[in-house]
Amino acid sequence: LAINHTITRNTGNGQFRTGEKDNLNITHSSNTTQQAINGFAAPWFKGTVTYSGDNKQTLVKGTYQNLIISGAGERNIREKVNLKGILRMESGTLLTNDSLTLKSDSANTALISHKGTGALSGKVEIERFIHGSGEQEILFGTAFQNAILRDYTEDMPILGPDGVQLSSGANATVWEYRSE
Repeated sequence: LAINHTITRNTGNGQFRTGEKDNLNITHSSNTTQQAINGFAAPWFKGTVTYSGDNKQTLVKGTYQNLIISGAGERNIREKVNLKGILRMESGTLLTNDSLTLKSDSANTALISHKGTGALSGKVEIERFIHGSGEQEILFGTAFQNAILRDYTEDMPILGPDGVQLSSGANATVWEYRSE
């Protein structure tokens, strides 16, 4: 399915959803106040959505399984976008406006593909689901250039061996390594 115009729900409470095998190509040219799909509470794109073209586009808020950015145009996230699969930046620029979340659950963790020449600008929130309980060692890593250890420790408790919130002391349980 290709959309080169706006689809708007004017009344009612309908949902906009695509199936797992559906591919949606959005070529609709927009500005920051107009999206290709409007009026739906929480669209869920279970297949692959491609934003293509050389003009400015605004991403539809909602949840995406796979997302492809293609073409020289600039893409703008204006409202919350959740990604559950793969973001492929083939070309162009995606401005997150600090509204992109890479989701993680017991089945999958979203990622950004290294293929392509596209650029990503703005903050990206990363979730990481961790299986199990009890004492365990977990390796966290990120492909983002400016991620720092403080970014992790601000959002999750780092506990010492006795289960008490860790303070800066001699018995560290978190280490940082940078390969520069």
